[in-house]
Amino acid sequence: MNIGMKQLTPERERELWDRIAGFLSSRFSDGDLYDILHKNLGMRHEEMEALGFLLRDYYEEGA
Repeated sequence: MNIGMKQLTPERERELWDRIAGFLSSRFSDGDLYDILHKNLGMRHEEMEALGFLLRDYYEEGA
């Protein structure tokens, strides 16, 4: 990690996450996207929603 690297502003960080979410959503079906976020990356449903993903139809019980 580069110690001299500047921190992102909260606005820029949100902008980048929005663009990442849009990119992923455009490349994967909703079911595949859910599997990537939840099963592979370990994201909770609340975290997915906080990042703007709307995947409630794919939520697994107890997850």
